[in-house]
Amino acid sequence: MRLDDTLARLFDVVTWSATAVIALGLVASSTPVVVAGIAAIVALPAAGLLVMLASFARERYLRGALIALLVLAVLAAGVALT
Repeated sequence: MRLDDTLARLFDVVTWSATAVIALGLVASSTPVVVAGIAAIVALPAAGLLVMLASFARERYLRGALIALLVLAVLAAGVALT
C-alpha cells in the first residue's frame, strides 16, 4: 500500500472512531470518554509522522526519515516543556 493511501486510511479511521467516542461520551455524560476521543484526535498528527517515519525507513529514504524524526523530536520537546 502506498504511503498516501496508508495515511489517508489512518486519518479516516481515527477521525471517525474518535468522533464516535466523543459522541458516546456526550450521550453518556462521561467527561473521561469525551477526553479520550479528543486525545485521539490530538495524537493523530504524531501517529501520521510515525507512519511516515516507518515508511521512509523501510524504503531507505533517509532524508524523509530524518525530517520525520526531527519533527517528532520537536513535538516531543514541546510536550515535555508544557
